[in-house]
Amino acid sequence: MSIFTLANFSFLQLIMGIVVFIELLINFKKPLTLKLILLAIVLACLWKGFGMLYMQSYTYNRWLSEQPSTILAGSFILLLAYLENAKFIFAYLLYAIIIIISLLSLSIYYSFFEQIPVYIPITQIANYIHYLWIGFTIATIILTLFLLFKLIASTNKINSYTSLLNNWAILITSIFLVSCIAFLAISISNKPLLGNYINIIFDTLLIFLILFRPKFINNKHLRSINTPFNPKQINEIDESEFTLQFFYNKYYLQPDANLESFAQLVQSNPDNLRAYFKSHFKYNFKELINRNRILAFQELVKSGKSKDYNLDGLAMQSGFSSRFHLFANFKKYHGGSPSDYIKAFEG
Repeated sequence: MSIFTLANFSFLQLIMGIVVFIELLINFKKPLTLKLILLAIVLACLWKGFGMLYMQSYTYNRWLSEQPSTILAGSFILLLAYLENAKFIFAYLLYAIIIIISLLSLSIYYSFFEQIPVYIPITQIANYIHYLWIGFTIATIILTLFLLFKLIASTNKINSYTSLLNNWAILITSIFLVSCIAFLAISISNKPLLGNYINIIFDTLLIFLILFRPKFINNKHLRSINTPFNPKQINEIDESEFTLQFFYNKYYLQPDANLESFAQLVQSNPDNLRAYFKSHFKYNFKELINRNRILAFQELVKSGKSKDYNLDGLAMQSGFSSRFHLFANFKKYHGGSPSDYIKAFEG
């Protein structure tokens, strides 16, 4: 008896999905938005696995097999929009809601009003539904590609944590995209068996990669405000806490940022932090602060904020105390002047 059956693959996908969903709930603390998006992706994958297993054991059920696909598509668009800090993130959220509600509404209508048997796929009920769903799939692919290219373009090697996170997100999104494109081609050519195998293999791979995500984003050791102070061993720096405070919470944007206050924030001391920087970065604390401020300035210009603020305002928004410090550090870490950089983007 072959082990490479749809039922076996479906069972593996379901079990892995349940395990990773629980693991995310326990281990992943913050940021909460990212946690919810990853939970939605895993939930959609295990839901699809259950739907496929149900179909192999009984019959096709559109409630089990179709709805999770819209959740998966919406979740990936939100993941990229969140990581890329998209300008119109509400629009992407609205699109995700539209595709999820659209299929849900159709499923409810044809289940309880028209009462068409649930073993008939929603796309086979009427031609316009079939074409609508092909349109949604194509739109999802285009939006995902657009956000993916923007994320790739914004990924830099100065902030090593952001690079790790972005590269991982690019990998899992690429897998999702290949799955969408392949499934679209197969749907048009009407080869459901091959499409089912592609879905299961790629969904299982997504679950696997989420399980083995970059561990620094778990933030397992974050302390609750209700937890009594319990200092760690004096020579340890909690990497997840460091990442949360410096990169996610953007400590480097504080005008009065200094080693001593940051050491207190991560419950360490300046000497340990200096040793940490020496072993983990090729820059000292001040250099890392200013490099990330320059990156923040560049992002402000790219997002069009230079039309709303003068150079003094942009300097303050980037964490610099004055235009002079912006100019000095821009020349040191980027070359040229901030004015020339703005002109290049404004044309």
